[in-house]
Amino acid sequence: MATYKTTSQIAAALGISRDEFQDLEKQPGFPAKENGEYSLDAIKTWLAGLAAAALDQAATLDQTGDPAAVAHEVPAELPPEQPPIRYITLQIPLCAAVPKHIERNSLGRVDVKFREQRYTAFCQLHAGLDRTNARMQDERPVSIPADVFRWVLDQIIEALSQDQTHDSRPSP
Repeated sequence: MATYKTTSQIAAALGISRDEFQDLEKQPGFPAKENGEYSLDAIKTWLAGLAAAALDQAATLDQTGDPAAVAHEVPAELPPEQPPIRYITLQIPLCAAVPKHIERNSLGRVDVKFREQRYTAFCQLHAGLDRTNARMQDERPVSIPADVFRWVLDQIIEALSQDQTHDSRPSP
């Protein structure tokens, strides 16, 4: 049985945002934490119960023909089916000393126009960061496109702080 300690972890396991999960938690009958952890099986069972109740109410609507008869009883909206989150590993070459011509051209602002595949890749990254409730080093959520670049740079900074060799190269 899969269990998760944090709201972000269980939300990611369910394929929904943390905010969507917190809305679900407020619904009547939502499964309580067991030993301080969320049970994925208990939550999926509860969601299946909501879906079954919604189907029963839809059948009742078909029999009565009166939407007002069941509209007030419909449970909270279920989260939409979302594609899974994929994680990839990259090898990024970083120069230990920045040459002057690069430093002069990098004035702290980057304006980017994407074409098809790069735009799609950027949107997938942005959506993945949003769905996993990613945060930058300053704990702010990744919410706008510029934050995506900041988050990537934060990951590089973090990796460099943990790897003091700075000259390891991928094997051919």
